[in-house]
Amino acid sequence: MAIYSEPTSLKDLLDQVLKDNNLDKKLLKTKIEQLWFDINEEDIAKHTKRVYYEDSILTVILDNSSIKNNLIYNKSELLSKINEILGDEIVKKIKII
Repeated sequence: MAIYSEPTSLKDLLDQVLKDNNLDKKLLKTKIEQLWFDINEEDIAKHTKRVYYEDSILTVILDNSSIKNNLIYNKSELLSKINEILGDEIVKKIKII
């Protein structure tokens, strides 16, 4: 005899699979890292050597000091923009190197 449960939406099922396999955190990390390129101009992206997110800190490594200084000056604006897109205050700090 089969036991039936309430129907589950595909979204709920996928969310559970992601959570069970710790993929939800990996997807969020990838999304945050990609956001850096999405919200900035092509010139900034071109000079970005590495972006990584860990422990609520988005770290960006650049190869151009003038762009780096400009971004350091605008860090709080960038942080607000990223968190607004994410819909929550997930990124606590941006570190520009």
